[in-house]
Amino acid sequence: GEIGVSGTYRAYGQDLTLKQSRLLFAGTPLDNPGLDLTAERVLPDVTPGLRITGTAQRPVLQVFSTPTMEQSEALSYLITGKPLSALKSGQGDMLNSAAQALGSAGGDLLAKEIGARIGVDASVGDNAALGGAALTVGKYLSPRLYVGYGVGLFTPGQIVTLRYKLSRLFDFEAQTSALYNRFSLKYRVEK
Repeated sequence: GEIGVSGTYRAYGQDLTLKQSRLLFAGTPLDNPGLDLTAERVLPDVTPGLRITGTAQRPVLQVFSTPTMEQSEALSYLITGKPLSALKSGQGDMLNSAAQALGSAGGDLLAKEIGARIGVDASVGDNAALGGAALTVGKYLSPRLYVGYGVGLFTPGQIVTLRYKLSRLFDFEAQTSALYNRFSLKYRVEK
């Protein structure tokens, strides 16, 4: 069977209105129904939203908009009510946090696109120091100095990275997190 759902869904700090949404119980345990939800934020010129599928224990989120636009742009409207081009740096941090919630490869593509638009390097990938997937945001402050910040997606934790290019072959890297501090001198062999 199925149950129709109406009301609001809170995501990314916004109360979104549920449209044409339902919980699906055919072939699933009662405590883990299938999801077919559409949650929207209505703005004057655009309606961004989330399509939520999967199950209650493993929801899959997809950002969309009417009119259709890139996911990063739709996510910007969903979170801030503004296009990417109108964001200030603090709002970009909030947007990167939301992009991490999308996780996996799709989240990585979205994180990179958002990072490119707001002037930082952003990626979602495996980070041994954080024990799994992490969103990493960083920037080269000069051709030799890189500063980065990472946050775990599925495990709590944060890490700060400082990398300095000493020469063409040597890099110094320092990382600090709640679990450890690490300093390393890396030697690069060019073939």
